[in-house]
Amino acid sequence: MPGLAAAGLVALLAAACGEAGRTGGGEAASASASAAAGADPAAWRRAPRVREVVATPAGWAVRGEAAPRARVALGIGADAFAASADARGAFEIIVPPAVQARRLSLQTRQGQAVARAPAVLLLPPAGLAAPPLLAAPGQASRVFADARLLEAVDADADPLGRIVSGTAGTDAEVGLEPGARTLIADAAGRWTGAAPGEGPVTVRGEGRAVTVTPGFPVLEPGRDARIEAIGAGWGYAWRLPDGLVRAAWVPATPRRTDAPAPGP
Repeated sequence: MPGLAAAGLVALLAAACGEAGRTGGGEAASASASAAAGADPAAWRRAPRVREVVATPAGWAVRGEAAPRARVALGIGADAFAASADARGAFEIIVPPAVQARRLSLQTRQGQAVARAPAVLLLPPAGLAAPPLLAAPGQASRVFADARLLEAVDADADPLGRIVSGTAGTDAEVGLEPGARTLIADAAGRWTGAAPGEGPVTVRGEGRAVTVTPGFPVLEPGRDARIEAIGAGWGYAWRLPDGLVRAAWVPATPRRTDAPAPGP
């Protein structure tokens, strides 16, 4: 899953022109508002992007950018939530806490035209302190928590094996084992590398070394996602639309916010 933005992302204001809520209707009104505003038709083909996910008393607040005044939806069918982006394209969708982990797709809609993001959002169940995760095939997961040297280990179908990612200083050197590789962080401090095989992973950088032993959950038939404590961290497993299962592991560290409390 590709390098994703580091923590400290700026929250976008919620869309003033549309209330967050469960999907159902509203697409025709959104299309009419877009036409009245003279929106560029090509803008509707741009998939929405998630900027941050934070806990609120009402649940997880998912904030990001889409086409101006687009109808943005998280999930499909009964387990779906939506809101309208404002004139700048900013949106906020509130997802109430749930008993089980959620795997939610992200898309915008104008009438029958749909633009889907390649990534899925994984939200932990109520009361579990695991951070939300944004995951896309073949890319490093984006963890919605404070930046740290080692942030995620993704179990990928790539022949190179596991994808390891984190945040160091700008252009900092990061050592990764197994593989005995030296990586260079980008201008934002993000780095990504491949760690073949199984077992412990060691990352060296910023004058210290971090060694972890990642583990990955088993996803039962009929479930879309599972998040649970494994070793010194959190294991994630989710099902793709084609039926394949992917997994990731995130070391347990203090998060910026607590998970939403269970509902009544």
